[in-house]
Amino acid sequence: MPSADQGPPALPRLHLPVSGTLTIDVYSDIHVGARGFLEAKFLKDIEETRVKGRYAVFNGDLFNAAMRDAKHGGVYEEVKNLDESIDFLDKLLEPLAQDDRILAITGGNHDGYAWNRAGIDPVRQLASRLHLAHRYMPHGGWVTTQHGVARRTGTRDGQPRPIEYKGFFYHGTGNGASSASVEKIAAKFGADYYASGHTHAPLVVTGERWDVYPQTDTVRVSPWVAGVGGSYLRYGGYALEKTLTPRGNGKLTIMLADGTKDVDMRLPR
Repeated sequence: MPSADQGPPALPRLHLPVSGTLTIDVYSDIHVGARGFLEAKFLKDIEETRVKGRYAVFNGDLFNAAMRDAKHGGVYEEVKNLDESIDFLDKLLEPLAQDDRILAITGGNHDGYAWNRAGIDPVRQLASRLHLAHRYMPHGGWVTTQHGVARRTGTRDGQPRPIEYKGFFYHGTGNGASSASVEKIAAKFGADYYASGHTHAPLVVTGERWDVYPQTDTVRVSPWVAGVGGSYLRYGGYALEKTLTPRGNGKLTIMLADGTKDVDMRLPR
């Protein structure tokens, strides 16, 4: 995948035409192409996002992208090759992209297999085909959204001001989606909420960050919420071989309140 030296692109503030709760469905570890891909569940969840007018983030490992030299399974166990997998997601996600409901797309370690071995980034190809290259973040990054109306505040000329949330999306590596690792990341990046994947182990962690303002001699306590999504892989294969515990399947749902800042996360069901 592209070098980390490039850094995540700075996304513009997205002012979304939403009053009330803004709901974002986060899809990670989809693994299109894998023999154990839960296609029916994925199609059902995407339809729910579309019909209910929600927004979506696709947060890494969109493709299984197994190679011939893979330690576990490999290309000969794929049920879709990479071309077919890109076509599948392109066709499925086009309606969401046309409605401007995809806020960001990130890469994952499985997506990176193709880049490491052939210099082809399938997630970047997908984002370009969906005309969302400007929202593709290879290694994750910040997404700032505005919607509704913030209470007790306004612009200098007295006009209503939308409430603003800053989210940080990243796929995760190694144990980067464990509770302790999530807390370290939350202390570092200064967002209101965080979403990751990779471990296929759904998790929600909450905490607080203290921000000091020397100009006014005040300290503000800012709460944060972090979540790890499930996967769209049937239990078996590598997980069964290593006798790992079966985990939840499905998307992580983030609900951002209107009026006053409040983040609620719901695990896959």
